[in-house]
Amino acid sequence: MKLFPLLLLLIISSLCFSQTSQNALNFDGSNDYVQTSFGGVQGSAARTVEAWIRTTANCDPGSGGIQHVIADYGSFTTGARFTLNVLWNNAPRIEVGGSGLSSATAVNDGNWHHVAAVYDPNATNKYSLYIDGAFDTSGNLPTSINTGSNSNLIIGKRIDNVRHFDGDIDEVRFWNSARTSTQIDSLYDQEICPVFNDLVAYYRFNQGTASGSNSGITSLPDKTSSSNNGTLNNFGLSGSSSNWVSGTSITAAPYTDSTWSEEKCRVYITPKGQFVFGSTVVKETLTNSVGCDSFVTINVTINPEHSTYTTAVACDSFVTPLGNVKKNSGIFDEVFNNIYGCDSTVQTLLEINYSGSESIQVQKCDPYTSPSSKYTWTSTGIYYDTIQTTKGCDSIITVDLTIDTETFGSTYDTACTTYFSPQGRFYTSSGIYVDTLNNSNGCDSILTINLTINHVSDSNISITACDSFTSSSGQNTWYNSGNVTEYFKNSNNCDSTVFYQVEINKSTSSLLNISECDFYVSPAGNTYSSTGIYDEIITNSIGCDSSIKLVLSITDNNPIITNSNNTLSTNINNVTYQWLDCDNSYSAITNETNKDFSPSLDGNYAIEVEENNCKDTSDCYAYTKVNVVNQKKNDITIYPNPTDNTLHVATHLGNSKYLITNNIGVIIETGVVQNHTEISTRDFEDGIYFIVISSDNESFNKQFVIIH
Repeated sequence: MKLFPLLLLLIISSLCFSQTSQNALNFDGSNDYVQTSFGGVQGSAARTVEAWIRTTANCDPGSGGIQHVIADYGSFTTGARFTLNVLWNNAPRIEVGGSGLSSATAVNDGNWHHVAAVYDPNATNKYSLYIDGAFDTSGNLPTSINTGSNSNLIIGKRIDNVRHFDGDIDEVRFWNSARTSTQIDSLYDQEICPVFNDLVAYYRFNQGTASGSNSGITSLPDKTSSSNNGTLNNFGLSGSSSNWVSGTSITAAPYTDSTWSEEKCRVYITPKGQFVFGSTVVKETLTNSVGCDSFVTINVTINPEHSTYTTAVACDSFVTPLGNVKKNSGIFDEVFNNIYGCDSTVQTLLEINYSGSESIQVQKCDPYTSPSSKYTWTSTGIYYDTIQTTKGCDSIITVDLTIDTETFGSTYDTACTTYFSPQGRFYTSSGIYVDTLNNSNGCDSILTINLTINHVSDSNISITACDSFTSSSGQNTWYNSGNVTEYFKNSNNCDSTVFYQVEINKSTSSLLNISECDFYVSPAGNTYSSTGIYDEIITNSIGCDSSIKLVLSITDNNPIITNSNNTLSTNINNVTYQWLDCDNSYSAITNETNKDFSPSLDGNYAIEVEENNCKDTSDCYAYTKVNVVNQKKNDITIYPNPTDNTLHVATHLGNSKYLITNNIGVIIETGVVQNHTEISTRDFEDGIYFIVISSDNESFNKQFVIIH
């Protein structure tokens, strides 16, 4: 893109008075204040704060007034706050939080006054006050200064949100140096350009329209490069109170005023970065070489750029208006200069078609006419032809031509009943036939057919089966008796029809509830000795499965006799009992039909139990009645109990006999015990046992358990 050189026409470039309004800010004394982002000078470093003020408020507590704060920042502890206010005698005062230095010159007469507060840590009198550019008073404070950083600079109230200023404030400056009397006097009555290294915050208050509607103007710019701007809080911004008002009539800051013209293509970017897309007059405020405003007027002319669109079609390649060679289809742009010297872009949609070559193979039975219809060839060979593509480009065709003749062949075919030849003829008997076809080259093909005709076969089969029958081919399964037909291929691969006469017999099922004693032999010949449900399959009278479900109840009691204190008892509960005398041919003992039996005589006894009409008899039990003269179970001690390999017996009987039986009264071991005897139980089985110890007139028994 070609751009015209920048033509800077400086019309006016001279030092002038500022064009901006000489405004100030009116504070209503109630809740108006400006919060800045300036942190102030910290600790005990030198500093100067200046301001123009106008007020009629009574600030003297001695006459019923209150302090009115011009500027304040720091921390609300002793020595950590730096404040410029109007207090005693309605005069300016410096405070550091805890003490302060006051002037005696009142400034609440309704006129504009310049006030300045200086702290110089190296001076004899470290604190000084100036009014209207002239030194007023100086001195020292008993409180050491150490300004904190909790609150940034606030204009119009103290940092604890009290003592709001009532009046106008203009031209607030903050220096990180102790300004001298000469320096203060030389600049107090004029706006300055922020080119001083020690000027760290500067607020001119020249925003808005004096006493106008300023609702959107809520920022107070910091004119230094730090840009610690302030934000207006609680201002009404309308009328003559709590709003931008006319300021002090001090000398305005110098400015420059320049005008020039710019001619650009499509867009112009102003010095402040604005994008201008149409011809217009642009006004901007810049910063001149001395740090003050520079007002510039730029007459901008925007010349147009042009864009056009076109299409092109070519064979193999295309040469553009600028001489570029294009060999592929696509969209391309070329840029020219228009009458204004700006870009004129031509965008072209290009279609490249290509000349081609192609080889084809052709087989024909007759003479062949070329693709262009210009040539007719009657013999085999290589030929060339040229045609136009649909896009108008040449296409060279190489023709590999073969001129063919008719062919001959034969085949052997087999069919069932009927046969359709390749030519579509219908044959029903074996023989030799001739068909005339087209071969793969499109020429006649003479085919000799050696034909064999086979025939279908049928059969009848009678079948008896259980539940279902599946045919020998596996294709069909039948579940009911009847006549059915099945079709399949015979050995000649012809249709074969089988006619089945099917008789289907059914399997049966039954449920048997059986109660037996000891065991039961089932219909299938199985022997069962326990209660349960059993399934069996046998063959019924028609040769099919008969499923039997046995619900079997087996009564098989095995009574066992135990002896406890000369009373025999059985382990079977809730049945019919009959005690038997084994020594008297197992005769029933009269009236002994309970579970327990206390024999009056030594002997062998058994018990017969009956349940569900099933009787079971126990083994005979050898009963010997134990004479207990003065039985005292606690007169013998056995331990440990349970035991494993050794049982310890302690008794006062001295030399006595012992008898050990199991829990059914069978004698396991006998012997003699002394006052303390160890009896080996290593070979005893795990279980419950009884030991009886007897002397001439005493007998004792104990139960013990063996667990190995």
